[in-house]
Amino acid sequence: SLMTSGACCIAAPFCNRMSPLCFFVYILVWGAAAPADSAQFSSLCAQQAPPRLVGTALTLSTCVGFAITVASIQMVGALLARGVDAGLALFFLFPGPMLGVAATYAHWPLHWLLIRPLPPPSSSDPP
Repeated sequence: SLMTSGACCIAAPFCNRMSPLCFFVYILVWGAAAPADSAQFSSLCAQQAPPRLVGTALTLSTCVGFAITVASIQMVGALLARGVDAGLALFFLFPGPMLGVAATYAHWPLHWLLIRPLPPPSSSDPP
């Protein structure tokens, strides 16, 4: 869904050239792809976090997701207020999905720079 969302960002500048039916399908696809990212990240967090930190990882993941959403809405709103074409303003959302893909694909070096496994808990750590 991240790649689909990114592809929709790339296609955004061409929205004004789409037929109404094509535009409807485009918006339907993007509308389905964008929220699916949240569930994917939550699932990855729950699978990768140590059992004692799953709740904290999910809370942090949700907070970061909301913060990114607020920043994105503010950015697009500011661009629109300055007279930037709506399609071009939405195009600037493209780095988000692509960074998400890069960070979640375990075989890419970026994943290992950002996500390091926690050491196993020692017997002196509180539960």
